[in-house]
Amino acid sequence: MDSAYIEETVRTVRVSYKKGETLSKEARLRNLTSLLHLVRDHADDFIEAMHRDFNKPHLESRGYEADNIISEVIYYINELDKFMEPMNVNDRSLLLLGKKTFLKPEPYGVVLIMGAWNFPLQLTLLPLVGAIAAGNCAVVKPSEHTPEFVMVLTKYFNQYMDQDCFRIVTGDRHTAEELLEQRFDYIMYTGNSSVGRLVMAAAAKNLTPVTLELGGKSPAIVDSTSDLSVVAKRIVWGRCMNGGQTCVAPDYVLCKPDIHDELLQHMKRHLLDMYGPNPRKSNSLSRIVNDKHYERLSQLLKDKEDHIVYGGDMNRADRYIGPTLMVDLPEDDPLLQEEIFGPILPVVTVQTMQDAIDFINTKEKPLVIYAFSEDSAFIDRVISTTSSGATVINETMSHAGTFPPWKY
Repeated sequence: MDSAYIEETVRTVRVSYKKGETLSKEARLRNLTSLLHLVRDHADDFIEAMHRDFNKPHLESRGYEADNIISEVIYYINELDKFMEPMNVNDRSLLLLGKKTFLKPEPYGVVLIMGAWNFPLQLTLLPLVGAIAAGNCAVVKPSEHTPEFVMVLTKYFNQYMDQDCFRIVTGDRHTAEELLEQRFDYIMYTGNSSVGRLVMAAAAKNLTPVTLELGGKSPAIVDSTSDLSVVAKRIVWGRCMNGGQTCVAPDYVLCKPDIHDELLQHMKRHLLDMYGPNPRKSNSLSRIVNDKHYERLSQLLKDKEDHIVYGGDMNRADRYIGPTLMVDLPEDDPLLQEEIFGPILPVVTVQTMQDAIDFINTKEKPLVIYAFSEDSAFIDRVISTTSSGATVINETMSHAGTFPPWKY
């Protein structure tokens, strides 16, 4: 899309915001309800489109995309009064005796939402839910890497959402760059760190606040007190869900030698149960989203046959990479340094659990640490001596679909 169209789009939305068209409770409820109907009425269309884009399993799309948005919209509709009410902040100090002091929530204004391709429905529309509930107008740009989904979303978004207040803009990175040249009041971006830096730099020109949801490595620590069969199933499911293309998927496993072989055997068995002897024929495994990402992953596996203990099969024609377990990688291997974003899981042996904690602490702060143990003292040690976006105990991925107890 050309710059003139983008400028006109932002101008139209800003005029609507200045008129106060999204501020009232009634307007917020109306717009949330429109979004709810958009997703409910056309969930099957979105699910089929994502399947065409990268063979995304229908059950995953229903549970982790469409139903997630529906639940969040209903949550905000039910809690809207609470979120809109002023908060009393009178501390009864001498200067405030007999006075009324409060914080009144107010919207930022015009919000830019830049969605991601790996969960294209959820990561494009979920930020919009909060933006609407807060009384903002928004410009939404879905990722160009899922073109079938983008086509369906654009069609129905334009039918259901108020075009004076909410616009969808499609295009490649040049479109994203044009959007970032515009002045917004808030920017929400989900994606990789390199683009995140560009977003931050563009926002800095206008001192625009941003929310960046970026990638990272998420280790899983397994100790000998765990039920290894249960742990193995939860880890390989978390790794391979969405074809491994999930930012909070477990990225590598740390365990001691005494459980290494048994843990691997359970992982192999569960992968066989989940995807069968020929995972390429399974309807439960996504494909890699595009040729660029397929090539990146195939390069990560190149000349590493001696390290592959399960899987490793690939097919360029349909961007298929099968679930793969790897061992004995050197610490400087890219698979242990970069975010993998594919169904590949290295298992790393450490001599002690303190070595596992030290291994994590020498690297960039993880998005998530998954700790598997029945030893409460060890769990407390992991929580108190590491730092991460989240720490999840004896589960994988479960934190990603929960509502926080605090106000946004």
